[in-house]
Amino acid sequence: HVCSAPSYCHESHKQDIGFPDCPTLRTRLSSQDPTKALLLRITGQRELMERSPAIAESIDLRESIILPLLVIQQAGLQWLDGQGDAPAPKAALEKLVVRTMFGIVNAGRNAV
Repeated sequence: HVCSAPSYCHESHKQDIGFPDCPTLRTRLSSQDPTKALLLRITGQRELMERSPAIAESIDLRESIILPLLVIQQAGLQWLDGQGDAPAPKAALEKLVVRTMFGIVNAGRNAV
């Protein structure tokens, strides 16, 4: 499948960073995962968050906002650390990192 991950994202991570056209964390958990299997057995559910669809939807929405911000933040931190060619001056990168923090905090605060 095609992922909208930024071009600077390492190829092996593009499937796992949670962009909207990538599967969510809940759906990426393998049916062979022993932790997932145990959770489902204990709760008597067929899928994670089966009894709380509104909360599951909120988590998926929050994840689709937070994970791209984390990727942007990571890139900014790497550029500030001198890794790769920075696309902007240091002050702009510092502002980028701080603003991604605000976005991450607000997404978590606005969760169900």
